[in-house]
Amino acid sequence: MARAAANPFPAPRKLRRLQIEITTGCNLKCAGCPRTVAMQADEWHNRHMPVQRFRAVIQNAPLADVAVLQGVGEPTIHPKLPQLLDIALESGKFDLVSFNTNALVRDIAYYMRLAQRGLRHLSVSVDALDQEGAAITRAGTDAEKLKKQLVGLLRLFPGLTVSIVLSRMNMGRLEGLLDYLIGIGTKVIEVQPLVSYAASTNMLGLDQSDIARGVEIIERARLRGAQQCMIVTAPGMQPSGKRCHRPLNAAYCTVEGLLTPCCVTNDTAYFDRTSLEHQSFTSAWQSQGVAQWMEEFRQREPEMCQGCGYNPRGFEGDGGAMNEYARSPRDAAPA
Repeated sequence: MARAAANPFPAPRKLRRLQIEITTGCNLKCAGCPRTVAMQADEWHNRHMPVQRFRAVIQNAPLADVAVLQGVGEPTIHPKLPQLLDIALESGKFDLVSFNTNALVRDIAYYMRLAQRGLRHLSVSVDALDQEGAAITRAGTDAEKLKKQLVGLLRLFPGLTVSIVLSRMNMGRLEGLLDYLIGIGTKVIEVQPLVSYAASTNMLGLDQSDIARGVEIIERARLRGAQQCMIVTAPGMQPSGKRCHRPLNAAYCTVEGLLTPCCVTNDTAYFDRTSLEHQSFTSAWQSQGVAQWMEEFRQREPEMCQGCGYNPRGFEGDGGAMNEYARSPRDAAPA
């Protein structure tokens, strides 16, 4: 009888990041997003994580520096987001609870109510702020509304982070976008390269010359805004040559309550559909599916890492290597 694999890594006592996908619904159709790709192939179901599942996930979760209540979908669409926020905050397990939003579904008063409940940080996705660029990168975006929302949210959350997905669609707008964001008082900007989840979006991704151009633009903006804004790039854009440690300290939980190796994949088959809803994180860490994947990860870098902008070894070309390894269609029955 074959002996079950043991996880070669000890279960982390405290994660840097726990990301929980609370909904797969969204009001936008962003180019390159795995949701948009799967919708075009009729392989997507919108669903919200039930409150009881979220409560169980939080109960089973380890301590973490930050809990991010967001995956592929737009968190503010979830009708029970305030309740989910309360559950996460009341657990006392997280130094910070946050989520990423496109800021277009709810008004400022809604975010103010979340702040009153204890939300202290927010991240907003912004790929362009002119209407043409916004329509190309994040279809459905009202650029003028987004500008107004940003100003209001910056007043409410002074430490707000703006997240930019950089691609060939908005590279020419990057310098102006960074200057605008710095000018309105943004304190933290994160820039990451688009990861392609389908062959049809490979042409949107960045090659090495694009990455170099983007870094030059960012470095100039850093000099201009050094006193008031921090601009952070994904590790693959300014690589260190080291291996990625995200699977060891940044857990990802899908809307189904299942774990995956990291936030760039929703393919639960990697961990053999290991649940965080029905067992503790420590037990899940030692499960056969997680242990076997981690042993393979210890021995070699997975193929899914080779096109990832978060890979500190370096971002390889247009991200096309992610296609067959990272994407998993949401074709199961709605939860």
